[in-house]
Amino acid sequence: MQRLLPQDYPGDLSVLMSPTPEMAFRQATLFFTKTEMIPDHSSRIMFKFLPPPTIGYASQSLFSCMTEGSQPLLTLALFKPGVWSHYLGKILSKIQQNSFTLVGLRMFVLNSEMANMLMNVSEHQDLINGNHLCEPSERDLELKYLTSGPVLALCLQRVNAVKRLLELLGPEDPAQARTEDLPFWRASYGTDRLHNGIYGSVSYPQAVQDVKMMFPEGVCCTETSVMKHEQIPCLRSDPVASLERQQSHTIANSAKNNLFQSLMEKSELIGGAGFSVRSALCQTTCLIMPSCVLQLSRPPLHLDLLQRLLSSGCHVVAGRLCSLDQTQITHLSLLLMPTTGKALKEPLLCEGPCLLLALQMDNIVTCFDLILERVCRDMPDFEKVRKMLLYPGTEPEAVKLLCYLFDVLSPDSHHSIVPQ
Repeated sequence: MQRLLPQDYPGDLSVLMSPTPEMAFRQATLFFTKTEMIPDHSSRIMFKFLPPPTIGYASQSLFSCMTEGSQPLLTLALFKPGVWSHYLGKILSKIQQNSFTLVGLRMFVLNSEMANMLMNVSEHQDLINGNHLCEPSERDLELKYLTSGPVLALCLQRVNAVKRLLELLGPEDPAQARTEDLPFWRASYGTDRLHNGIYGSVSYPQAVQDVKMMFPEGVCCTETSVMKHEQIPCLRSDPVASLERQQSHTIANSAKNNLFQSLMEKSELIGGAGFSVRSALCQTTCLIMPSCVLQLSRPPLHLDLLQRLLSSGCHVVAGRLCSLDQTQITHLSLLLMPTTGKALKEPLLCEGPCLLLALQMDNIVTCFDLILERVCRDMPDFEKVRKMLLYPGTEPEAVKLLCYLFDVLSPDSHHSIVPQ
């Protein structure tokens, strides 16, 4: 300021400039409105990844917004069919290592409407970027692929979540991603532009729409003012858990499994007997990772343990992140009491979200203690995690837990949840 003013300027500089940021704010509010002080977001490229400046701050002063910093935002990462089931532990570890908080997880098969909405977003992005648009035949192939099997939908939360996730995913084309930087996630989980592995929300408005579509009941986190404005609810209980379904349903071999076994037995190949034995030994169990496990400090031992289970032959056939209310916690404690011998494990389910997984493997119910012991044998640190895991000890307990916590299992599961 002194260089800009005439050398013989007689006035006091404090008249022209504020001595502190606080004073600058108070003085500016005398002359400018909040809209005038916040730049036009449409002229800033980065603003498409952030909520409009006025969202979430209606009851706050501009100064408090400036001092409190940015609020965490939500975004969607959707792992497409065939790329995630054997790597769930590694994927969730990557999420945590990049400072995301997992607040929603679902495994399900996309219907045509959902798949078309995701494809429309990708096509619109291609149009903006000047890329080649899909031919009708290519669109049909992509629709068939997206609805061909279960996807893994993750709702992630952190500051600047939308932009940060896109930076990690890399280019839409996995070949280009591998050329530019091998650590890009699409370079690891994609093969070509059609099978590029992962969908990520491309902007803040799209992230809001994606989260509402994939998690209509809500997500497992504390409500922020941005979430309140966008009408994204927070789960206070598990909407899927059902005592009525537990009492009226059971676990049975899936129709597809029975048909395939019948064809194999009629075949002249000896493979029919092998499949029959495998079908007879295959069991489905329920693994509950309570909040105290999910919040363990780094490294994420529970995710390393989960990945070792999957690498040992366990197959995930259902899963989700949920919050339980007190009635559901008490009921689960009663279902698990025959295994634990007492209700002391109830406090593990009292607070925070928990991860529910349905796992399938030969003799996994009757031998799960031995499987865990084998997995933990060369990793003593796993023992702490193992003691906090909840799972049934017998097949009748497993059936009750599965029917209470899940309404459907994956299409490629050997078992199905059916009415009794």
